[in-house]
Amino acid sequence: MQSLIQDIEDLKTQTESLTPQQWQTGLERLSPARLAFSGSLRSGKSESWIAANTYASEKIAQDTPPSAQDIFHLNALLRSLPTAPLRTGDVFLGPHKAIDAEKLPAAFQYFCDEILPQSKHKHSLLGAALTRFWLVSLHPFEDANGRTSVILADWLLLLSGYLPLGFNEASEGLIASFNQHRPSATAANAVLKTLRSVRTSYRLILDLNPHL
Repeated sequence: MQSLIQDIEDLKTQTESLTPQQWQTGLERLSPARLAFSGSLRSGKSESWIAANTYASEKIAQDTPPSAQDIFHLNALLRSLPTAPLRTGDVFLGPHKAIDAEKLPAAFQYFCDEILPQSKHKHSLLGAALTRFWLVSLHPFEDANGRTSVILADWLLLLSGYLPLGFNEASEGLIASFNQHRPSATAANAVLKTLRSVRTSYRLILDLNPHL
């Protein structure tokens, strides 16, 4: 994990010498990779995605970290709803049930108190990755949990001076979630997958092979 973080730091240093034109060209390469994880976005249904990203961008410009209220608002924007409360029913991640609805309020509060504040983490890259992992694992909303987690991670990454996530293919947008019956569903594996997505963005900006 530490070597992957160092790879990202080295790539970040390389971007400091890019010209504005090189940045523009790199961002054009990165743009499709920002949408690759979501079938709904690839199909052209992007209005809600743009609205949620615009909201996050405005907060980032104000140097404002995300709050619990912001997470609710992001999810509502992504679903084109006036509000988006915590789910009250059970949901399944594939064949596996996410946390019981009656336990969700307390678990979400723990997430907001202990995971969302980035001062709780040793490194901002790890903080963004763990925040994304927890939100997906809790699956607190009826829909758009994955998209909410991606924008939330991007928000934290950009506040810390890193590029947002980039995906070579849709499967890279899926991360493990808590489940005792899935040995691969660990925080470590989810963090590694998120870190690789950050590295993908830097490699695309620098016109390097993003699949390495």
